[in-house]
Amino acid sequence: MTKRGFFMLVILVGLGLNGSQAAWAKPHRLAAVDPTTVAPCTSGTTILGANNTIYTLESSFSTTFMGTCIKLTGSNDLLLLGSSVTVTGPGAVGIGIDIEGSNDTLNGRAGTVSGFATGILDHGKGTLGEDVDVTGNVTGLELTGRTVRWVNVGSFSNTGNGIWLNACTGQDSSQTAGCALSDFFTASNTLDGLLINNGSNGASAAVFVSMSNTGNGVHVGGTTAGAGNSEVVLDDAAVETPTIADNGGDGIFLDTSENGAADTVTGIIAGSNTGIDLHDATTNCGSSGSFNLWSSLIFDTSKAGATSSPACIPQLPNL
Repeated sequence: MTKRGFFMLVILVGLGLNGSQAAWAKPHRLAAVDPTTVAPCTSGTTILGANNTIYTLESSFSTTFMGTCIKLTGSNDLLLLGSSVTVTGPGAVGIGIDIEGSNDTLNGRAGTVSGFATGILDHGKGTLGEDVDVTGNVTGLELTGRTVRWVNVGSFSNTGNGIWLNACTGQDSSQTAGCALSDFFTASNTLDGLLINNGSNGASAAVFVSMSNTGNGVHVGGTTAGAGNSEVVLDDAAVETPTIADNGGDGIFLDTSENGAADTVTGIIAGSNTGIDLHDATTNCGSSGSFNLWSSLIFDTSKAGATSSPACIPQLPNL
């Protein structure tokens, strides 16, 4: 089953053009202009550095160039991939699309980025991303900036993590909420389907599937200094059958760094994972009055610290 068969269509560009978090909006004083065509990165990086510009990549291509392929550095830009366009890199090196600017939007239009060390790297500010697959990379999608939202993403068969929220936060230092990811499908990745760590405070993942990854379905935090987060929200991975399932590690794992993090895991159906379906590494799901909240859950196995079937990870009663 593909992600587009599973999820409702999300029209992100329309969302982005209405409201205070608009990622791309032409100033009214500018006349309409034709889109700027993106050149393939055959021997060097294609840099998209203008502001208030629509860029289009209309044709699939492969490259042997081992650096960053496409780099978006301008502000208030819209990068459109042609319908089902595929960008294929040389293997486990380089970056497919690197977003560094402010208030930019990427609309993949069911396109695919494959064959790079990182398929898409977003370390811009105020980015919106939508409707793209990242397959056959090392890391599929890495969000490490001040992202607004990515939706309708598929991340499959990457040799590292499918999606990595790496120190991904709100739009400015005063915000605790930010870095939202929703309506996504991550499967058959060699490490974790979704990894959230290194101070991705207030990050959220909603309406998603994470299945058949060799590592954990979702892994929040770590065991080393600085790997932890606070107030991460995992919400609504629930349909008629488990959507956090068949992973080689745990289904959802809050690591030891999340002691006192006040993370929330709700509306999840998990089952048939090799490890523990729902696993909080901290005793009693946290401490110091900042416990992790687990609620509205259906699962086969659970664990908190050394305790199996702990009271702090409650099973949703049968109705």
